[in-house]
Amino acid sequence: MKHILLALLILALPAFALERPKLQIINAAQNPLEVYWEMNDGHRVSNGTIAPGKDKIIGTTLGHRFVITEGVKNGVEKRVDVVSKVPVQGFRYDPAAKDGVPAFYTQVVRAHGYPICGSA
Repeated sequence: MKHILLALLILALPAFALERPKLQIINAAQNPLEVYWEMNDGHRVSNGTIAPGKDKIIGTTLGHRFVITEGVKNGVEKRVDVVSKVPVQGFRYDPAAKDGVPAFYTQVVRAHGYPICGSA
């Protein structure tokens, strides 16, 4: 009987497994973005390109750091670092908007650092 219960428990474990955290990156820039996972030693692993107006959802681990870059201009890399902090997280890359909030939002308040936006 114990063996049957143990076997059933083992078979049920995948149903109890939590999904990996997800990071959605939205490209609101005019140029394509390169996305890299940055390892602790600084080595970068490519996570692909995001076209303007598109987004990408990356399965990740909490604490992983990602580098988002438009490339190198005049010898300087334009980059933003994003750290996966919560199980479902979004980041909107828009160099023309303050903190990724589009200009058409006339009212912005923050709750624990997250913008809540509205228009009058």
